[in-house]
Amino acid sequence: MRPLLFCVLALAGCEGSLTGGVIGTGRPGDPAVESPGPSSRLPRLNNVEYENTVTDLLRLPARPNVASTFVADSTGARFDTNGALLNVDSTVWADYQRAAEQLALAATADMAALSRTFGGSVPAGATGQVTALARRAFRRPPTDAEVMVLAALHGQATTLTPNVSPALAGPRLVLEALLQSPHFLYRPELGTEVKLGVVPLDPYEVASRLSYAVWRTMPDDALFAAAASGELGTREGYLAQARRLLSDPRASDTVTSFHDQLLQVQKVFDVTRNSTLFPEFSTALRGSMAEEQRAFVRHVVLDQREGVKSLLTAPYSFLDANTARVYGLTGVATLSKVSFTDARRGGLLTQPAFLAVNATSTTSDPIHRGTFVNHSLLCSGLPPPPNVVPMLPPEDPMVVRTLRQRIDAFTGRGTCGEGCHSIFINPVGFAYEHFDALGRWRDTERSLPVDATGEFMFDEKLERFAGASEFGAKMAESNAAHACYFQHWLEYLYGRRMAESERPLVERLARQSRENDAAVLTLLEELVASDAFRARRAEGGTP
Repeated sequence: MRPLLFCVLALAGCEGSLTGGVIGTGRPGDPAVESPGPSSRLPRLNNVEYENTVTDLLRLPARPNVASTFVADSTGARFDTNGALLNVDSTVWADYQRAAEQLALAATADMAALSRTFGGSVPAGATGQVTALARRAFRRPPTDAEVMVLAALHGQATTLTPNVSPALAGPRLVLEALLQSPHFLYRPELGTEVKLGVVPLDPYEVASRLSYAVWRTMPDDALFAAAASGELGTREGYLAQARRLLSDPRASDTVTSFHDQLLQVQKVFDVTRNSTLFPEFSTALRGSMAEEQRAFVRHVVLDQREGVKSLLTAPYSFLDANTARVYGLTGVATLSKVSFTDARRGGLLTQPAFLAVNATSTTSDPIHRGTFVNHSLLCSGLPPPPNVVPMLPPEDPMVVRTLRQRIDAFTGRGTCGEGCHSIFINPVGFAYEHFDALGRWRDTERSLPVDATGEFMFDEKLERFAGASEFGAKMAESNAAHACYFQHWLEYLYGRRMAESERPLVERLARQSRENDAAVLTLLEELVASDAFRARRAEGGTP
């Protein structure tokens, strides 16, 4: 390993700034500038972004999977896109060094590989090669000083690597340096010019923000060209690029990843159930439950271009033989769309992935189901639980009660749990009591009828419901659900928490979503086209 290559290009070596983008050209009636929240000027690529970026940077025919051996990212945030919370310690740094050498070797294994890396034609001379490689690795034109340093390194390659062909040695050593540079591993936003109270991102910074938000990788040639030509400096040109990226198949991975993380679908793969109580359960069912949710999301958001209401209420899903057994259906072999003939199910929250993750190994779990919906889908802002959470008392063998009755007796009205539990958590969780620990429908529990009725305060109005479908329909008409959903999208795409200054933007999207049933993709265009996305807060700006 050559650790000193990291020092070849320090962040301090970035000189000057490019022309800022257009700010304050929003729709009539909007504020002149949508004030951005505080953001890092140096977000680090996460492991997914790193893997995607090196694949595209080096124009590799397949993903090299080098990041699969990296230390797992741990941001402590809901979404893995918050690169400001990612650090580089000695272990991570060793991962980067090893990967840089492996990737540089693969990209310059022979002249055919080298030609592919350069896009089909290898530039002549050290300066031409260095400039071409650095422009893509840094995702901006390199400065003269950077080119000079890299060209000098290129010239030393035959001495430092005497056993490598001179035609390959220079590009190989330069690539090792570039892949260890902070300009590659981070997405620096170094401009300082303040306009209308914010710092507009330069065209290349805007291109990177957009590409990493929508594709989770570096800009493609068309986006680089739009940055170089000034197209991204106009609202019309920028919107055209944003729409192009959102309509590209690569956006599918981002839509899937967002919903996977929002709904914690990865927990499906930890689900276990007693085979006697749940003969439908198998390890293969875990993957089927996850794929059901993903296929449903892709269909609603991408194929049908529908909105939040469909995500919460659509009367169909995508089942295979494994999930069909949970639904009590036969005749389903491979993953296919199945419409429901009754009102028992509809939307994401009646699918086994949500229901099984928020359950115990033997029973449903109304408290966790209710807490999750309040926190993650309604952004209710419930206070944290006490340090020591008392356990639900064990069942009395002399008294037959449903789980709902036991929870009501312990945390319902008139108990110490009254408040958060009786008003917020319990009613939501009880709405899903017709679904057992695996997500199967049931009419009785312990030979007693299931009670899935309740009432819940939506937008300061008390609404009554009977079961999950009615609760989902009420939720789909609430402003809270739409605002919470797009607050999460803002945090995912912007790579940081929402600031109060951005709440009007989220509320505007929520109104369009609720009142007009606007497509999710249409509103994502607005999120990435906002002034708050294309600028960063000036130092010392108002929160």
